[in-house]
Amino acid sequence: MNKLALMQGIENLTFSIEMATEEIKKYLKNVDRPTTHYIWRTKGDGKVRSRHAKFDGKIFAWDNPPEGGYHPGEDYGCRCIAEPYEPETEKLQERVSQTVTSSVSDKFPAWTTDDFIGYYFFGGGNTILLSDIGFLQKTIDHVRKIIFPKVESQIIEEARRNGEGSFPWDFNRSYNFRPVIYEFGDSVVEGIANKGVKVIEQGQYLIITADIEYIYSDTFTDVFNIDKILNWLKEQSKPTVGKFIRHMPLGYTRTYIELIYSGKPLPRGINKPEIGQYDLPLSTPYRVIDTWTTHIEAIVKK
Repeated sequence: MNKLALMQGIENLTFSIEMATEEIKKYLKNVDRPTTHYIWRTKGDGKVRSRHAKFDGKIFAWDNPPEGGYHPGEDYGCRCIAEPYEPETEKLQERVSQTVTSSVSDKFPAWTTDDFIGYYFFGGGNTILLSDIGFLQKTIDHVRKIIFPKVESQIIEEARRNGEGSFPWDFNRSYNFRPVIYEFGDSVVEGIANKGVKVIEQGQYLIITADIEYIYSDTFTDVFNIDKILNWLKEQSKPTVGKFIRHMPLGYTRTYIELIYSGKPLPRGINKPEIGQYDLPLSTPYRVIDTWTTHIEAIVKK
């Protein structure tokens, strides 16, 4: 064998050994890396480098090292470890849910138009709850239909803009509630994420959670222009309660006025006023309010 052939043989052997060594390194590395991803864990003491401290608890892929180009334990003197992590991004499916978390209970049957108007004259302007007038559940059902989807969409859009972390969120606007409570029409609904919206990045997905407090409010005023009748009656001679009853539209508060003189018990929330023959009822607008809470969970693509 000549010298050239011998040198060529040694070179080929060296290359083969290097290739084998690389394969062995890859094998050993894969043995130490049972998953495609890991969670960076520091020792949590004062010796941890600031660069590594910001990696703590975050998820990285073995084939895509974080800033600096090192995985845990590879940088000089690094004591960090890689906790195996198997991402479930392939198992994740986009979904959005919003569930009511507070107790929802209507204390009484739903009010009728007579109830609303009766309270307008004899409730003294005191604020009353949706649950007291039997409309809390119906109101939440309406909000679920016309407001929940908008709230979820706005939060998801904001989460995509902000990325991982937490951000404040709230809204305040009026909505049409006539399908639920004809007597009110447009009512104001506020919403606030009291602890902020939390977002976690997991692969190509965002996991979003938030606890929302909703606040409903409206004011009942003279939607039937009854005060116009009262003002007209006051201009007449001896404007008695009897005349007021006769001039009221059928079904509107007649029952309450008549009960005042019948001696029968009055409906809930109504106090029997001291009304004389010539004392007409005094109307006072009143607020209707209530609150409830929900929990939002969403998994969406970035």
